[in-house]
Amino acid sequence: MLLCVCCVSQQPPGLCLLSTDVSACIVVPLQCRSWYRLYLVEVFMNRLVVVLFVSLFFFPSLADAQAVYVGSKACGQCHTTQFESFSKYSKKSHSWNSIAVMIPKLTQEEINGCYECHTTGYKKPGGFVSKDKTPDLSYVGCETCHGPGSAHAANGDPKLIQAKPKLSDCVVCHNPQRVADFKFKPLVASGAH
Repeated sequence: MLLCVCCVSQQPPGLCLLSTDVSACIVVPLQCRSWYRLYLVEVFMNRLVVVLFVSLFFFPSLADAQAVYVGSKACGQCHTTQFESFSKYSKKSHSWNSIAVMIPKLTQEEINGCYECHTTGYKKPGGFVSKDKTPDLSYVGCETCHGPGSAHAANGDPKLIQAKPKLSDCVVCHNPQRVADFKFKPLVASGAH
């Protein structure tokens, strides 16, 4: 039962107990109809909050939509061995060098094409913008394969990062067309860590 303060048909005037099912009432005064509409909005909002909370709790991957790129150095704070190995042995950690050599020979559109595969998070929230503005993302870093790391870096929850990259993510850059164009053999596990 809910308290309706706009209905004057009951005693004491101005206050009545109204069933949550207004359709059960024989006579529903106009004031109660407007109150009921507000009640329905409140019920809807409460249910929406519950659905959003449950979605984020049971589907933590939805939090990835809010994660942004933070750079491999942030990863290296906890994953020291992997970061050192990656920095020392992986060609990906030096991919900006390939762009730097080619920039004088390319149009801006072609350079942007290079950024898509030779930087981290280009055209994505918190991703590479330019060598000057985002130097820590100017190469193929950890987050290129493992996804944006801000949520994971904030609390270390392994569910908030892609621990094992999917092959479908790799073929965005390591596809037959690029293999033919650049004559390289892609390595599935070439992260060197």
